[in-house]
Amino acid sequence: FPQQPARPDSEASPPGPGAAPGVSSDASVEVVSAGKIRRAEEMNPASLPASFDEQAAEPVSRFFTAEEMATLHCLADAIVPRTRTPGALDAAAPEFLEFYISISIPERQALYRQGLERLNSAARERHGKSFAELDPAAIGKLLAPLSEPWTPAPPANPLGAFLRAAKADLLRATVNSRAFADAAPRRSPAQTYWYPVME
Repeated sequence: FPQQPARPDSEASPPGPGAAPGVSSDASVEVVSAGKIRRAEEMNPASLPASFDEQAAEPVSRFFTAEEMATLHCLADAIVPRTRTPGALDAAAPEFLEFYISISIPERQALYRQGLERLNSAARERHGKSFAELDPAAIGKLLAPLSEPWTPAPPANPLGAFLRAAKADLLRATVNSRAFADAAPRRSPAQTYWYPVME
């Protein structure tokens, strides 16, 4: 098709609404776009809603109470301590689990809330302290259900059922973390791990 001849400046499209006198409509679009960019840059990032990935990355308590989180930290350190490889606390497994549980089904959320409460209740009943305040020996006694023989069916004891689930979750979160991957350089380069998307 033959190309249309370019219009002379005198035939340029009229300025759009709000455009400055003597400025073409194309220029007014650029001015409006620049204005939008400036307004976006002036916004406070903290006021913007967090994306799904950013929620996982932020080490902020969103689901558990402060006492529940302290109990989970203590439990994590007792179940997956640091040895030659990073422990659960090195891997920030409690923080990951809080995010994971916060988006889990209600039954899973109840298992954790009630399980953490049972741990604290047992600690106060036997020692007059919260679980997070106990010494390693006292903690070991409260975690005795984990020493019972494994069975295909979950333990009938509610505390035992919670401890088994928490142990599996903590181990999985730890060994699939970046801290654990960094400590094992001989692992396959294709090994994947969970890690905060923003540093």
